[in-house]
Amino acid sequence: KEITAKVNAGDILAVNGILGDVIINPTEDQAAEFIEAGKAYAEQKAEWEKLKDAQTVTADGKHFELAANIGTPKDLEGVHNNGAEAVGLYRTEFLYMDSPDFPTEDDQYEAYKAVLEGMAGKPVVVRTMDIGGDKELPYLKLPHEMNPFLGYRALRISLSELGDGMFRTQLRALLRASAHGNLRIMFPMVATLKEFRTAKKMYEEERQKLIDEGVTVSEDIQVGIMIEIPAAAVLADKFAKEVDFFSIGTNDLIQYTMAADRMNEQVSYLYQPYNPSILRLIKNVIDAAHAEGKWAGMCGEMAGDQTAVPLLMGMGLDEFSMSATSVLRTRSLMKRLTTTKMAELAEKALKECDTMEEVQELVDKWRKFISDNFYNCTVEIFRGLGEMYVQDERFTKNIDKTKEGLSEFLNEAIENEYDMIITHHPLIFRKPNRIVPDDLLGYKITELIKNDIALYSSHTNLDSAKNGINKTIVEMLGFKSNEIIEKSKIKSFDEAGLGRIVRLEEEISLSSLVR
Repeated sequence: KEITAKVNAGDILAVNGILGDVIINPTEDQAAEFIEAGKAYAEQKAEWEKLKDAQTVTADGKHFELAANIGTPKDLEGVHNNGAEAVGLYRTEFLYMDSPDFPTEDDQYEAYKAVLEGMAGKPVVVRTMDIGGDKELPYLKLPHEMNPFLGYRALRISLSELGDGMFRTQLRALLRASAHGNLRIMFPMVATLKEFRTAKKMYEEERQKLIDEGVTVSEDIQVGIMIEIPAAAVLADKFAKEVDFFSIGTNDLIQYTMAADRMNEQVSYLYQPYNPSILRLIKNVIDAAHAEGKWAGMCGEMAGDQTAVPLLMGMGLDEFSMSATSVLRTRSLMKRLTTTKMAELAEKALKECDTMEEVQELVDKWRKFISDNFYNCTVEIFRGLGEMYVQDERFTKNIDKTKEGLSEFLNEAIENEYDMIITHHPLIFRKPNRIVPDDLLGYKITELIKNDIALYSSHTNLDSAKNGINKTIVEMLGFKSNEIIEKSKIKSFDEAGLGRIVRLEEEISLSSLVR
């Protein structure tokens, strides 16, 4: 808040928008660091771009739905450009805020239709009008309140005499548009079952009216609620019997649980998404949904938080809806993780941590464990002919191309009980050839297999290995070779005594994975 007072005309600013860092008149070294960081980020984005059309599947084969939040039909471009699998939150209040008067039923119908058709059958979760709090309409005269965030807003307006007509108009527009796609309707700011039942009753009434008028209405519309009030989160087991889904709105859930306005700098330290109390509420909601065969999603900022994502995966969250620009980064992260390991991480956070700081420390230690164990005990990477593959020396091991050098390394792998060897060395994984004799292939490689050491090569072109494994090395951590083959549904093969060998489909930089 003091930046405008500290910066003068002509000053040079170095800005890191990812970390939120700003340096005024940076030194040459500082400027160079920012430039390098920018280049590295551009390279990382290019890598993420490759995942645009990929499914969001973890290293152990679990699918999660990655969705995007939008405010208008124009936002669909970002949804498609970033490979989102759904719209997890369509904030319809912008239709009202961008209009000089109440938008008509037809105006709303056209907007909803455009989004549903634009998503071509993929799910679209539409939140009914969330006016009030910090969103005001000049043409809707609401009473002045001391604390509008806890007052007359969202569904509370829709269920009142003032908002009845407005709410029914929106429901009719949504129901008419439902014929054009996969519509899901979500009521915001629900505190009690009576509120949901009243809103659902109004929905059913308008649905029946349209059917009586001969209007086509989809028969597969899911109706759910946002979980943003602690009362609803605690009573989630009861709500789950009546709703079709939950979408957790963490922005409000956190501030209401912590009794701290997230816009107030004096209490901003209390905005704690990793606080165990918040995590336990989220877990309660997810478990309640699953107990009734329903799905649970999240549409707050926490859904795309790279610290929170592993925890949410471990807790079983089904759908993650975020800013479209966060989708590919999150997909990349998820593809490197396993749900079993994340479940263990979440269990520790829920049962052993007392504070947000302890949860952060737990996740940070887990990240460091992955980084350290690439070299120390889990993976050895090498390439023949003395050529380095990755620049970070912790993650590489040069192997002499001679049979003595290769044999020495294989002995080392067995003695140190490596979990796997990932290699770009073509000599090991070909049929016996001029350089590596049969006995080395037949004996040493067999010894690796006996010791359950997995072998991976990017040079083998054998048909039986063409499907390969997932495209990143981190995805394999935590699994022995037989588990990888089983859980990734990879067929093992045996040729010239090679045992279990599969292929990495593309070369990657380990340093980029653990940065």
